[in-house]
This record gives sequence, structure tokens and C-alpha cells, in this order.
Amino acid sequence: MPSGLGSSAKESEMDLYNTVIYSRSCIDSLIKKFDLQRLYKIKSREETIKSVRKKIKTEITMENAFVVSVHSKTPQLASDITNYLVGYLNDKIIQLHVAKARDNSLFLSERYEEIKKSLASAEDSLEAFQEKTGFLKPLNSARNNRKFCQA
Repeated sequence: MPSGLGSSAKESEMDLYNTVIYSRSCIDSLIKKFDLQRLYKIKSREETIKSVRKKIKTEITMENAFVVSVHSKTPQLASDITNYLVGYLNDKIIQLHVAKARDNSLFLSERYEEIKKSLASAEDSLEAFQEKTGFLKPLNSARNNRKFCQA
């Protein structure tokens, strides 16, 4: 975590990690990748999902590290599943951050255009007011570099 983030921002990020790890899409992907329904000899997909979720443990250390561990039939399978989950988590977090950055960029671009239009409208209104009242006299009439002073 970058320094300076409040504890609520850290907690929010860690909550997001848990949401991704325990999500249906993640667990389904995990079951398919390692053929866990067959391996655990469970007939129902729903029961397999419940069983797999119980085998996954996440925790946050005192140093704010997010730890994922998996209990499985063999240490190698547990390691492979854990590594898969961490890779899946990394991929999803990157996708989410890219999408958020894209949405923010689009929002800022749209907002910038709105502000430009609003500013142009305000400049036109100010110019019309000056011409009507003679209250302000333009020093420089270039549209994008106007400076006004009192008459």
C-alpha cells in the first residue's frame, strides 16, 4: 500500500481482495483449472464451491500484507492452487484499476468539455454585458486571453 493512505482505504482494498478471491467466478475458474469436483469426489457443483471456499483462508498481517493459504490433499496441490489464486487476484485487480482509470479519464474529458462550453458562455455573457452597459472595457479582445478593467 502506498504510504499516506488511511486505514479505511487499506481496509477497502483488502475487502476487494477478499471479494475477488471468494467470488463465484474465481472459485468456478479454480474448480475447472484443477478439476476439483472430480478430485474431491463431490457430485454437486454447489457443494464443490462450498467445499473449495472452506479450504481457502485469507488474512491480513500486522504489516498489512494480504496472505492467501489453501488446505488441500497434497502440499503441491495447495501450493499450485494458492499460486493460481494470487495470479487470478493480480489479474482482476489490474483489470479493475485499468477500468477505473479509463472511466476517470472519460469523466474528466467530458467534464473538461462542459467547463470549456460554460466558460465560453460566461465570456459571451460578460462581453454582452460590457457592450450593453459600458461598465467594463476590454484591454485585450483576443477571445482566449481576455483581460478586463473597470471603465
